[in-house]
Amino acid sequence: MDRQLPAQFADWQCWVEKWSSSEGDQRLRARLNSTPEEREDFFTQCFPRLQEALAYLDERPMGQWSASDYVLMDILLNLAHIALAVETQGDAEPEHARFAKYMTYTRTPQVAAQ
Repeated sequence: MDRQLPAQFADWQCWVEKWSSSEGDQRLRARLNSTPEEREDFFTQCFPRLQEALAYLDERPMGQWSASDYVLMDILLNLAHIALAVETQGDAEPEHARFAKYMTYTRTPQVAAQ
């Protein structure tokens, strides 16, 4: 499936394959399977435009979102996972990941609403 971002965020397209999962467990796995450099690069490139991306999505009700809007939301949800690793856990991320690999999301609010 071709997962495209809205034109305004086309420069983020390089992140879609790795960082646009719509499922919580896949977001966790992407984080756990990433390098510190991958996390830092994604975070430093996308975080400065977080408010812009949220404002873009807030322009219309979710029921009117396009497929590309949902891809953008998936990027932002992945960014939240990465922000935790980069901003909060930092050098301690490997220690947290050691135990997080045993976690499995079986139900998330996003899945429950479907």
